[in-house]
Amino acid sequence: MQNIKIDHIAKSEGKMGFVAHIIKGDVKSARLEIHEGARLIEGLLIGRQYDEAPIITSRICGLCPIIHNICSLKAIESALDIKVSKQTKTLRKLLLYAQIIQSHTLHLFMLSENKKILPIRDWVNKFLEIIAGRAIHPLTTMVAGFRKLPDGKALKKLMRQHNKILKTALKLIPAHKDQPDFYRKTEFRALKTIYGNSPEIMPVEIQKGIVQRTTNTYMVGPIARLHLYKNYEHDLTMPCYNVFYNIYAQAVEIAYYLEKIKKLLPKKLKESNIKFKIKAGKGVAACEAPRGTLYHAYEIDKNGKIINANIITPTAQFLNNLEADLKEYLKDNWSAEKAKNLIQAYDPCISCAVH
Repeated sequence: MQNIKIDHIAKSEGKMGFVAHIIKGDVKSARLEIHEGARLIEGLLIGRQYDEAPIITSRICGLCPIIHNICSLKAIESALDIKVSKQTKTLRKLLLYAQIIQSHTLHLFMLSENKKILPIRDWVNKFLEIIAGRAIHPLTTMVAGFRKLPDGKALKKLMRQHNKILKTALKLIPAHKDQPDFYRKTEFRALKTIYGNSPEIMPVEIQKGIVQRTTNTYMVGPIARLHLYKNYEHDLTMPCYNVFYNIYAQAVEIAYYLEKIKKLLPKKLKESNIKFKIKAGKGVAACEAPRGTLYHAYEIDKNGKIINANIITPTAQFLNNLEADLKEYLKDNWSAEKAKNLIQAYDPCISCAVH
């Protein structure tokens, strides 16, 4: 028996390795080795006030803190039957778009070291600072609205650079078109929109149980959205069951969400926070994070304390798919370098997975 072992996968978030067992040229197993322990974030939330959840959960991940924050806010609002204003939804969508750009640009830069990517990331960091108060761990977001509205003059000044940044982003798409050959059919899953659910169409809790086909793997994230969102502009032949094009899909999303930011940005802002009363309830929310669909679910008692919490992250959902892809990809010509490249294409976030 021969083994492939990688102690650490560079250019990915978190500490993880990889090990595969090969017998007579046949890959018997291929799996990630996670070198981080469970952080038990859900347990930290129990007994805390409802409005602490968005603050705490934004610390799950340094790459997508705003997505966790907003998904948490939406779940709390679902539990309390709060319907936020159209302006609040708009500002949150802008934050989600910017977070996706922020995360994707970092990943593409780490893989390619293309310095032309950095001005895009710098621009989107400034955009997040204006709306969220800072580029990570937002300060302005809150249940039912915003603590502080963005500075309109600062936004207007920043948007003067938008066309230049967009032109740079559009050049990234063809630059990432050439990817290694690979094929393994899988399912692609994503929410209908990035902002996700409305309380009327989501269940009140995430349920555990045995369902048909529960052992099937599936893929979430940029390449899944590329298949399911028909308004993305690209020239990739679909369906594409080559997961290396997850990198290409990230480049497509950077340009697409830069365009969406310009179209969605409101011309005028006004105070629009919603008044509400504390009550017992259950709520679930889902958003599209950079790496795929994110779920938050909470149960709150009549005093506003959290008595149950459940968070399901994108990386936790696609890990089985990643390991199945690794087994398939390595079967003909196995090497540590090939394994590393495929893992990096997935852009896993281990901090989220072990939350």
